Amino acid sequence: MSLEDLNDSDIQTLRKLLEFSHRADPERRRALCIEIDINPAELSAIWTLTTHDFVIELIDLLQKRKLETAIYKLSLQLQSSFEGSKDAPQLNAIVRKIKYEKGVNDIPPDSQHQSEIKQLHSKINQLEQQLTLLHSHIFEQSETIQSLQQKLGEKESTKLVNVKKVTKLSQAVELKSDKDIDYTKLRDLLADGKWREADQETADKMLKVIYKDSWKDVTREDIRSFPCEDLHTIDQLWQYYSKSRFGFSIQKKIWQEVGEKVDEETNKKFGDSVGWRKNGRWLHYSKLTFDLDTAPRGHLPVFGFLGKDNILGWEFLLWFMGVRFSEVEVCLLLSYLDSCNLSSLNSSELAITQ
Repeated sequence: MSLEDLNDSDIQTLRKLLEFSHRADPERRRALCIEIDINPAELSAIWTLTTHDFVIELIDLLQKRKLETAIYKLSLQLQSSFEGSKDAPQLNAIVRKIKYEKGVNDIPPDSQHQSEIKQLHSKINQLEQQLTLLHSHIFEQSETIQSLQQKLGEKESTKLVNVKKVTKLSQAVELKSDKDIDYTKLRDLLADGKWREADQETADKMLKVIYKDSWKDVTREDIRSFPCEDLHTIDQLWQYYSKSRFGFSIQKKIWQEVGEKVDEETNKKFGDSVGWRKNGRWLHYSKLTFDLDTAPRGHLPVFGFLGKDNILGWEFLLWFMGVRFSEVEVCLLLSYLDSCNLSSLNSSELAITQ
């Protein structure tokens, strides 16, 4: 019997079982070469093929070169792997058909060689397990990296949006000051919707403009000499960020709407309109509404209209505006707003490009 005795069915069986055994998988091909005494270099032309194509080309190559020893050893390996299977009888027949060279057909494979092969298989299995764990670890790390990249991307995107927004808003409301006052903090507080902090910052900056430490020390002359440029900047910032709900100009319009008179009744109407009075009583500063959606129009800024113990009162309001109770005249502050040509922003000036 010899290699020529193998028929097409035998060849197909060898191909099928070799593929099923995974011995021809890319990571196990070198071990397969050792098992069948083939130099891996001889298979360089087909080494990168898929498992299915590699098996076909390998069996054809062994047949063409009449490498009976290689086919015999391959058959023995498959016979051991598929012992007891439905293909075992045909494998036994294939082994009997092949004439093993050098008269060692009936001699069991070298025990030392088999031991080396088993050790190699064991090492391959260990490497495969390690590779599986490594793949799992890499996948987990990849997910972590993607998550971090996503978060970083969101942060960078948010920063970029904020930078663009601040840039556009800075261009829309130029931070001018006749006294070299920096209104950046006020702008940022208003942009972030921190209305209470912005109200207090407004008071601090206005005092700084007129070189005073407290509103109790403010005089009529201080009001008259307050730079229009600074008043305009503060008013524009409040209007811009509140979408024309807050600001001196808005309060001026409301004052005009309730009559522009300088008397107790008009002041009460004004206080009711801007939300500084409730149930007939002037509110404590802590009771005011520092929220754009719920605060009445003209509710802020309120800083300078604080009476004793932070309680709003029309008497202090009139005093701050520079009006004596017995006088019938336009309040000083509102008149000053007119002299500074403060006006409400139009819709195009209020448009914020996101």
